[in-house]
Amino acid sequence: MRLRAWNAFASNNSGSYTIVGRFPDEGTARAVAEELAALVAEHAAWFDALGHGTWEAPEPSPLERFAEAQGIATGKGIGRGDDWPGHGSPPEVIADGTQVVLHVDYTITMPPLFGALMYRRGGRVEVELDHTHEPLVWVHEVWWPWQGRDPAVVEAGRVKLLDGLFAAGGPVETQGMISMPGSWTDHGGGFGHADLSLAMVWREPMVAIPQVRALVQALGASVRLRVMESMSSRDPAGLFRPCWPWPSENLVDVVVERLGDAPKEVRKRIAEEVLQNRSGYAGPKRVAAKLVEKCPATVAWAMARGVAERVMRELEGGGASVKLVDHEYPERLAAMAEEES
Repeated sequence: MRLRAWNAFASNNSGSYTIVGRFPDEGTARAVAEELAALVAEHAAWFDALGHGTWEAPEPSPLERFAEAQGIATGKGIGRGDDWPGHGSPPEVIADGTQVVLHVDYTITMPPLFGALMYRRGGRVEVELDHTHEPLVWVHEVWWPWQGRDPAVVEAGRVKLLDGLFAAGGPVETQGMISMPGSWTDHGGGFGHADLSLAMVWREPMVAIPQVRALVQALGASVRLRVMESMSSRDPAGLFRPCWPWPSENLVDVVVERLGDAPKEVRKRIAEEVLQNRSGYAGPKRVAAKLVEKCPATVAWAMARGVAERVMRELEGGGASVKLVDHEYPERLAAMAEEES
């Protein structure tokens, strides 16, 4: 008799779900966000209590009861099984000005009820991203008032906003993706164009979005949010690169001078901490190995100092010798800065 044994790995390949709605005024947006947050909390408690038995539960789910009470047509089994995050945190909901954002990092899919409710409450769905695997790019479009605007105030405000984003303890350091956390640009002015667009990749977007709004409002400007799935996990926010203007405080690069006695461990940490990949895929490991083929080697560019120091500690913990150096303007940006002056 011959016996065979297999060691198999299975994955449901869950992705993120995000929906953004816009409403006529901030009061309506806040009310809808509160209504959605309460509904999500009620349904999450029901789902967690039943575990994986939601399909067999005879009683209507909170989402089903809500949809029926509102007269919103839904498919069978709304919020059951794969129609709700079963292996992670429930969705988060925030109001951001006149917009409402509902986001969950890890799920198969989510019910269409949320979009239907936004329309029912007088809003519009601006974007719905169902089951995304690549990083999300959150684009914050910043506008200074058009009437009576002072170009010098706008120009100074752009740099102040970037300084606030990259400051110690600011959103980029605390919430930004370590590798290439964002890019930004102005669009050359002109009616109908944002004064500054920030394309950011947030680890915790529902924490970072209010922080960005607070920085913007403190400068007398307003902000509108867009979100899209990146086309490239290597440089998700590259759509606005090269960046202009530049923060007045210099950013830093991370340079590995020597790999030390455990080069495999250092390459692993570069893949995890710099390239932000902890899935074990071979691709990022090959990229990490390529970055440090010859030392000294720059492994990360234009980082906020606090983020770079965190990366440096991780790589030093693997045995590498690491230093931080001031990031230099790209040639194109240096030429633009010279023209501006």
